[in-house]
Amino acid sequence: AKNELACSTSAACVSDSKSINNHVSLSLFLLSCSRRANLRLCLERLKSLVPLGKDANRHTTLSLLMKAREHIKRLEESDRRAQHTMDQLQRERRHLRRRLEQLGVERTRMDSTGSTQSDKSDSDQ
Repeated sequence: AKNELACSTSAACVSDSKSINNHVSLSLFLLSCSRRANLRLCLERLKSLVPLGKDANRHTTLSLLMKAREHIKRLEESDRRAQHTMDQLQRERRHLRRRLEQLGVERTRMDSTGSTQSDKSDSDQ
């Protein structure tokens, strides 16, 4: 009600410098309220994303931000390890494909020449 009164007062008396100052103050106050509400909303969202452990309701903004930073570092490390594993698997895959191609070429050569050393050793057994 006080804010509404200040707003209506400043709108009615625009020429009065005190009213203009009140209007500016009200605008700043409303912007500040909006920023604080947005910050609260962001902190609540952050709480839902960061594993806080027990006593989750008792965390300060600072402790929440510190836990979020630790969580981000753990996620980055996990991503780094996963990327390293992916790189290793891709190298292994390329190696195995080359090896498979080599074996296919060798088999083709063996099929075209007839019996091979491995065929002879199989018949000896």
